[in-house]
Amino acid sequence: MSGLRQGNMTRRGFIGRAALLAGLAGMPFGAEAAEDDQFFVRITTGPASGTYFPFGGLLATAVSNPPGTRECQLGGICGVPGLIAIAQSSEGSVTNVHDLAANRVESALCQADVAHWADSGQGSFGGSGLEGKIRSITSLYDEAVHVVAAAGRGIWRISDLAGRRVSIDLPGSGTNLEARMV
Repeated sequence: MSGLRQGNMTRRGFIGRAALLAGLAGMPFGAEAAEDDQFFVRITTGPASGTYFPFGGLLATAVSNPPGTRECQLGGICGVPGLIAIAQSSEGSVTNVHDLAANRVESALCQADVAHWADSGQGSFGGSGLEGKIRSITSLYDEAVHVVAAAGRGIWRISDLAGRRVSIDLPGSGTNLEARMV
């Protein structure tokens, strides 16, 4: 498993995947960027308090190389010449897919199952016009669904949650969509 160790990504694996992201987006590698050869890429992530936002920030930093910065060989930035990427917070995966499809952003972090549902027109994506339009670049990390309850509340299985107050995250997030399914 190139670049991965028991679910944790190495720096080499992260940079390789970031380079893959830039390459698949058709961005020029290797050439010097003139001041007027700059372009912007918005990466929509998730809430600023979640995991996707800081990860998107790291990704944006890894692929960026604004004009006028010191060359990589001289200890400078080693991203795509002329690229300025930014991480943009959002409600989460569902919103990200819709923003990507509407060309409001150039790239999006998204749960794999949400991308699959959008690409196949399933669930809340039925009739959305997204069928066959979602492209995956890479899997960044595995995500688990956790259900946590306080001790002494009589909650031992999912069915024990019926009629109780449950946090299901923000509307537009993949977590919200999955919580509703559970």
